[in-house]
Amino acid sequence: HGWGGSSKDCGRTCTSANDRGYATISLTGIAQGSESNSWNGFGSTQSNTGAASIEALTAGSDNCDVAAEDDRTCNLNAFEVGCYADCNGSCLDGCWWTTCKDSVQQAVNVLEEFLEEYCVDMDRIYAVGCSNGGMFTYELAHDERSAKYLAGISTQVGLPHYGYNRGPHEDYKIHHLGFWGSRDGIVPHEESASSSGCTVPCRTSEGMFFYTSSDCTMTKWANDLRLPNLDNNPSDYGIPSYNTKLRECKAYTTSSSADEDAVVVGCIFNGGHVCNTSYMNAVTLDFFDAHHRVGGPVNPPGPTDPHVASA
Repeated sequence: HGWGGSSKDCGRTCTSANDRGYATISLTGIAQGSESNSWNGFGSTQSNTGAASIEALTAGSDNCDVAAEDDRTCNLNAFEVGCYADCNGSCLDGCWWTTCKDSVQQAVNVLEEFLEEYCVDMDRIYAVGCSNGGMFTYELAHDERSAKYLAGISTQVGLPHYGYNRGPHEDYKIHHLGFWGSRDGIVPHEESASSSGCTVPCRTSEGMFFYTSSDCTMTKWANDLRLPNLDNNPSDYGIPSYNTKLRECKAYTTSSSADEDAVVVGCIFNGGHVCNTSYMNAVTLDFFDAHHRVGGPVNPPGPTDPHVASA
């Protein structure tokens, strides 16, 4: 779910997956009191502004100082969410906007408890997330504790913060599917200037936070997977004729057949910051059906049955 959401937000995504024969686990992020439920990772609690940077960052849009923006994930004049209570006062600047708790361990604990209770096809475990939850899928794919279980991720309007585009864990070949809105003003997917007027390659900004562009996120993922056509433009990935919302889907592939063998796919849709739509769900489930775990599964905590899958 997105920042401030809950497990109930899975909605049509979970229903669509259940209809395809997938079991689903929907979690709620961490918060205390009046704080918004959130997921930690992908740079959400790692921004660090040195004292020398503050004057330059607050000087206004006519003073672009790229060096002053190093090591931070937002502008100092951005809206400050406030340091979460569980960060215990450790926030180094106003860019920290989620819980500081270990969200990966939270997810792994629930997954492993599920695996102990149910028979699961260990080659077909996937993570899906929206906005803050979509950003968190990148953390799940990178962290060895969770990456070892994953066959693939589907991120909806989520991208890692700039400087935290780390790709999948080096020991696991994890498939990637992303959806980003052409008019998304919250997590823009294309390179853009910050409010101070600075433009940095691969960096996007909606005026406050800095994210990694979708192109650079996909390229990093494809490079880490050592895909053969990385030096070329990504190929077209087939969109079903009934899916009129998706403007384009591009893929880095393991062969010349993008539809069958794509492992890194990114889709741009005509819209803003929205998730959990029927057109995203249909493509996601088709993608998951086509791409199982590569390299063999880890040993599960409990018994397995190849006829039952988890998403």
